Amino acid sequence: MMSKQTNNVALAYDGTLEGLMTAVFWTYANHCNPEDIRPAEHVQTRLDQEVIDIDTDMDLALRVRKGICRQLGPGVWRAITQAAASDNPNTGTAVYRFIRFALASRYACPCGDCPRKGSCTTPCSLHRGSVLDEWSNPDVGPMLELRRRVLNECEKMRQFIRFEHTAGDYWFARCNPNASVVPLVMDHFAARFNTQRFVIFDEVHHLAGVSQAGSWQLVFTDDVAPPPPSSEEARMQDAWRRFYDALSVECRYNPELRRHFMPKRLWANITEMAG
Repeated sequence: MMSKQTNNVALAYDGTLEGLMTAVFWTYANHCNPEDIRPAEHVQTRLDQEVIDIDTDMDLALRVRKGICRQLGPGVWRAITQAAASDNPNTGTAVYRFIRFALASRYACPCGDCPRKGSCTTPCSLHRGSVLDEWSNPDVGPMLELRRRVLNECEKMRQFIRFEHTAGDYWFARCNPNASVVPLVMDHFAARFNTQRFVIFDEVHHLAGVSQAGSWQLVFTDDVAPPPPSSEEARMQDAWRRFYDALSVECRYNPELRRHFMPKRLWANITEMAG
């Protein structure tokens, strides 16, 4: 165990939101302000820096979540979970510095002056503005930029995920996002297809979202072997490609613009582009 006064350390966590929140708890418990908090595979030590491995603890992570929701409101917690989905190696450090600034600043809810003493779960009327508006602050801006990029990736997944109908009346889709956004988009698809059984498999992060009857869960897996396509799936994919081609206007063909709005890295899992 390191000395409590030493801050020249890097905390290594498992890359999950729960692992990151455990690391945040550790910093407060040990009165430490580390230089880096990174997933274990991205840790690069500085000169004379000590690396400390953080074991994920769900109970501690939940304590941090409750504290953030109580002090800063559920909207700030939601922004943290969105930013934490980024694949950027500096995500852990950016999120940690944001949390530390927000809790120490005037944006923390003054629950000591409130008769409910922090028992509320909704944004408090005593809050003085929102820390999410502080784009120019060096402890806030990096996290908000990560969040913006993750939300853009969520929008791409909502636009470009393509399902195929399989035997057994399942719907299956593969995706390859540059952030772990499947947990962030599952509510959207589960609400839209609340009577269908479907699976969205993230090939990059080895994570599958499985939905049935409007409720869903996450499964970590290296691969998913879906049932074979249903008898009409090939015809439907062909009809979709012909519809896509019919809507195109040849004289306005602009491949660079298409790649801007429909990144080429996604084409392998988009029906109209993979055919």
